[in-house]
Amino acid sequence: YTHYFAAVAAAALYVGVAVLLSVKKKEERVKYLLVWLFCAGISVLAYLPWLPAAVSQVSQVRESYWILPLTLSCFGGCVKFMLKPSTGYQLLDYGLAVVLFALLAAFLIHAFLKRKDRERNPGRDRYAFLGLCVLAGTALFGIAVSFLMRPVFIYRYMLPAAGCFWFCFSYFLSRQKKALVLVPSLLVLLFVGAADYSAFVQGEVMKKEQMTRTEEELAKIGAEDIVLFNFDQVQAVTGWYLPRESYLYGGTPETLIREMFPGVYAVPGEEWIDQQLESGKTVWFIGSGLARDGILKEWQKRGIKSVETADSCLLERYWFNIYRLGRQP
Repeated sequence: YTHYFAAVAAAALYVGVAVLLSVKKKEERVKYLLVWLFCAGISVLAYLPWLPAAVSQVSQVRESYWILPLTLSCFGGCVKFMLKPSTGYQLLDYGLAVVLFALLAAFLIHAFLKRKDRERNPGRDRYAFLGLCVLAGTALFGIAVSFLMRPVFIYRYMLPAAGCFWFCFSYFLSRQKKALVLVPSLLVLLFVGAADYSAFVQGEVMKKEQMTRTEEELAKIGAEDIVLFNFDQVQAVTGWYLPRESYLYGGTPETLIREMFPGVYAVPGEEWIDQQLESGKTVWFIGSGLARDGILKEWQKRGIKSVETADSCLLERYWFNIYRLGRQP
């Protein structure tokens, strides 16, 4: 229920296990497939209460969605998302990603060459390889749907399957018995893990500082003031920190956002902003992205001036500037 791609990852896992069970001896295959059917059935039944919501949301996605179209570079992007660390040095990051990819390829080749050694490898490699396939299957499903229907996949949707990937990566690493291979590989993993953890901590500290500043800027907006947005997701998130009526310029807030925050509306018309300013209302504009500049230029032509009161505010994961609007003399 956490995310649809968690369900995709679970489905990929069940399919992979079914394939592995199908190659077992007949007497074992029947016993284990019955267990597989029982577990898969429980999973399906547990998901059924969410099915009406899933159908409704999928129908909305077919009409419109915010994710941009994918290109063929998305395949390389998936690999980079999983393997590229964050040391702060771009060349080092890409170099380490190449090293991790090479290590994984070497581990898989080693496992393939040793596949007939039943004593040292009682079939566990196949199940470990399945963990890698769960991630690949999740990504390929999202990419296929995005190309065949409409874009629904971004790289972070692989996170539900990332645990399977790294657990199995670690398993193949543990199969290396030579210290000359094992020790350097462990050092690379430890360095990448430490670098990523450090980058994560620094990012969270920065967000905390930025959030404090953003909340101070939002506190300057009066309870009776008019607040405009040009991005409905920012309007929704801000609705938690700024619980009052707000208006979306150039569009209509999504149905779910309107249900969560009954006080969000679309700007009634082009002249409505002029009417609010002429009536003496204080009007604020929380502008996001590149579209913000075009909107400000459009308003300037209509005699609406804007004064930037705060730039590069961060609210959770969204950046925006805050402007106070007024009539040009």
